[in-house]
Amino acid sequence: MKSITTTNAVASILAIAIIPSAAGPLLYEGFDYADSRESNNASLAGANGGTGWGGGWKETKWPMADAVEPGLAFGRLGVKGNAATSTASSWGHATRATGETLSKAGLLNNGATLWFSIVIDNSAAASGVKNGLALGTGAFSGDAQEKMPQGSFGIGLLQSGYEKVVAAYWADGSLSTGNTGIYPTQATLFVGKIEWGSTDEANETLTIYAPGADLKLGNPVAKLVIPAANQSKFDTVALLTKDNGRMDEIRYGAGAQDVIPGVLSKARQQTRISHTFAMQKNDE
Repeated sequence: MKSITTTNAVASILAIAIIPSAAGPLLYEGFDYADSRESNNASLAGANGGTGWGGGWKETKWPMADAVEPGLAFGRLGVKGNAATSTASSWGHATRATGETLSKAGLLNNGATLWFSIVIDNSAAASGVKNGLALGTGAFSGDAQEKMPQGSFGIGLLQSGYEKVVAAYWADGSLSTGNTGIYPTQATLFVGKIEWGSTDEANETLTIYAPGADLKLGNPVAKLVIPAANQSKFDTVALLTKDNGRMDEIRYGAGAQDVIPGVLSKARQQTRISHTFAMQKNDE
């Protein structure tokens, strides 16, 4: 272990005291783009912001508005930019390549755990509102709308109409969902935990949480056991929305704190400062 020199002790105290409690998300999208209603460009296609992605957004049969003001805020969650949506009575579909970001981090390996989060808001939505997020191998189908075509797979969450947001799995043209969840009447943070099976034949488990404004996970609101998937081929994030549903602040990472970054608590700050003083004393 490298020691800290006395001359750098004060600087080290300040630096370590403000280090985030986690590494942060490997994939992040805050939709920090101009409001499409001002540019008359109601399309997410080509938008290439955020971090960690393998390319910009692409769209399928129904375009999704690239961004609308304001973005979605939630409790102590760190946010920026605007939000993605669809126009009234219209579908919106979009996909974005993840590249090798997740696979190189080992988060698609058997036995690994992958976390994700998204903020969804239906406060301005119509009765047919739909929202969906999936990590998988392709886009939502242009014809089946909520489903993926034959040969495509995905794991994530789905809300269909004035129903709850539930855990969901898409496979070869079929859709499987859990029967528990919650309805986002206002901006709501959803956090997902995907536990990949320990072998190629083992089932995967998807658990959904809806933390409060304090960002504490709390108890699960949805859970789904998924037949063994070939997650090594998952290289795409797919979105769907309809009737003014809004989605924002998409994150994928190795731990819960990577996908729900907020203000560093006083307790954690004190722990880090105390740890720094201990290292300084040992160096003396």
